[in-house]
Amino acid sequence: MEKSDYSIQFVSKITGINPHTIRAWEKRYSAVVPERTSNGRRLYNEQQVERLTMLYDLVSIGNNISDIANHSDEHLKGLHEQFVDKENLAVERTVVEEIDFNRVLQNLMLALDNYKLDIINHELEKLTANLDPRAFALDLLAPLLHEVGVQVSSKRINIGQEHSLSALIRFHVGKILFGMKRKNVIKDKAIILTTPEGELHEFGIMVGALLCAHYGLNYVYLGVNMPAESLADTAKQIEAGIVLVGISPFMNKEKPDFTKSYINNLRSQLPESTNLWIGGGNIDPIEYAAKQIELIPSLQSLDLALNKVKQTLK
Repeated sequence: MEKSDYSIQFVSKITGINPHTIRAWEKRYSAVVPERTSNGRRLYNEQQVERLTMLYDLVSIGNNISDIANHSDEHLKGLHEQFVDKENLAVERTVVEEIDFNRVLQNLMLALDNYKLDIINHELEKLTANLDPRAFALDLLAPLLHEVGVQVSSKRINIGQEHSLSALIRFHVGKILFGMKRKNVIKDKAIILTTPEGELHEFGIMVGALLCAHYGLNYVYLGVNMPAESLADTAKQIEAGIVLVGISPFMNKEKPDFTKSYINNLRSQLPESTNLWIGGGNIDPIEYAAKQIELIPSLQSLDLALNKVKQTLK
């Protein structure tokens, strides 16, 4: 077996592909499957470096990575010789800079402010191709949605702009989730993601779905507005291990009594073996400390919790 000696940073330097893109191609398309050290560090061999180079060249002249990622090495060599070498197309091998998320965020907000939805769509298209689900969720979506919330509250942008952006994000997140291969999903009880009845803010649970996909966890996305009784019945039918309910701070502020009643009602109907996680909402931890309810106050906390689930299932 060929020895794997090359770190992802080294591979990035010699191929011109930034590390985010290499990870995304691996995670979403299994374009290469590097070895891992005991601490999880990726190591690539010469054949994989050559394969990434061919993929990069072919993508650079207009191919979609999703169309060619799973071709055999021989097939890629044939395409490369036919369309890159023979035509003498010089593919520039400058290292792609790491993504500047602050700049990307500023550009997206500027485009939203000027109703340039085509620019937003184009930027999101590029980012979904170059980022793995976790990076897209935590490095891009989390700060973007926070900023949008701040600007809506201060009335610097209106509800129409927010909904336009939401529709575009929902489309691209859906493409990521449905486009990812789920053959490597860890076989265990499913994680259900949803929101309470009357709660229509879904981006917290969409980020949760992206993180589940990133960690290879078995998940069921139910969307928004789930009555407690129906949710509990679904959890029983599929023998869910975790039910994650996303509650926005707006809902908890406007309907605190309903939120409390919903959580308690749902917990009472779920099997004891099913864990109930409540995401967001500025929920008082003392209120639920002794009720088999785990509070997930932030997306970063959710990331840590899901990573912990993955580690326990290995």
